[in-house]
Amino acid sequence: MNLRMPPVVLNLILLNVIVYIVTHFLAPGLQQYFVLFYPTPHGLFQPYQLITYMFGHETFLHIFLNMLALWMLGSQVEMVWGGKKFLFFYIVCGLGAAGFNLLIYYIKLQTNQDPAVYASLQNFYSFLPPMLGASGSVFGILAAFGMLFPNQMLMMLFPPIPMKAKYFVILYGAIELFSGISNNSGDNVAHFAHIGGLITGLIMLLIWRQLGSLYSRVE
Repeated sequence: MNLRMPPVVLNLILLNVIVYIVTHFLAPGLQQYFVLFYPTPHGLFQPYQLITYMFGHETFLHIFLNMLALWMLGSQVEMVWGGKKFLFFYIVCGLGAAGFNLLIYYIKLQTNQDPAVYASLQNFYSFLPPMLGASGSVFGILAAFGMLFPNQMLMMLFPPIPMKAKYFVILYGAIELFSGISNNSGDNVAHFAHIGGLITGLIMLLIWRQLGSLYSRVE
């Protein structure tokens, strides 16, 4: 695996790391600008959060795993596509992840019958927690890697089992879908955002393949 870091991947990692340092150590009050809240009449949602949420992370492990995947998978994808096409794909997958997660939140809210959820914003955001992180975009990159390099071997972390990229994408997507549907208490991972990023990426990849531009390079 070629682990050379191309410019867009490098700058995305630097930007994420800088935001993490600033919002956790230098100016924690800025964290609210890098969190995506569900839109409510008197809530904290702002349209720019649809972009900024992609660059905020909650914990060191959160950012470490996202940036590790971005480096290892995104580097090879960017070297095929070029910087502009890669960045476009990355941002659109992040938007797709946000949109899909907000749609699931909307459905969850419409089917909820507990009046306590509406009693205060604190209860509301406990029921529909804000989201942040690059995971949605990274899952889109995972889909791209699986389509561009379907037979390249990847290693799962837990357990450490090697498998071809195309099977890795399918398995990881199934795990996220199961985790999202299970809705286990205490699980604060936005699994449906991951699925949204994966689906958005797959849609774009299939369109590009149909147009014959899947492997075209845009600098």
